[in-house]
Amino acid sequence: MLKRQFETQGIKIEIKLGRKQFLIYGNPTLMQQVVYNLAVNSRDALSGFSAKQIEFLLKRSSNKVMLDVKDNGSGIAPENLQNIFEPFFSTKTRGHGTGLGLSISNRIVKNHSGVLNCKNNESGKGALFRIILPLAK
Repeated sequence: MLKRQFETQGIKIEIKLGRKQFLIYGNPTLMQQVVYNLAVNSRDALSGFSAKQIEFLLKRSSNKVMLDVKDNGSGIAPENLQNIFEPFFSTKTRGHGTGLGLSISNRIVKNHSGVLNCKNNESGKGALFRIILPLAK
């Protein structure tokens, strides 16, 4: 949905979903909103960078499926990581965003019996958000 728009902004999009399909129980519209929120946050984090990239990677681990949304932006300051999912918390400048996107996304994922994690990339460039959801039985 956002790929063409992001590419016109100079952002390289990598989508690695593999060939296997994974079945989870949940509301597709709500899960789409989570991925949308993570993608838009990644786009915003790339502002001011020349080489911009967002990667979507889907993988399976035993009875769970994981979707990583990773960018090569500035990452998240260590002191902000503990508050990143709090309502109205934002690292964006005033007037840009409400500070609700990650809080709502976290709640949606939890309501789907999942977990939403956030950390900085091991490379030291950018952030990694991981959605972990149980596979349908």
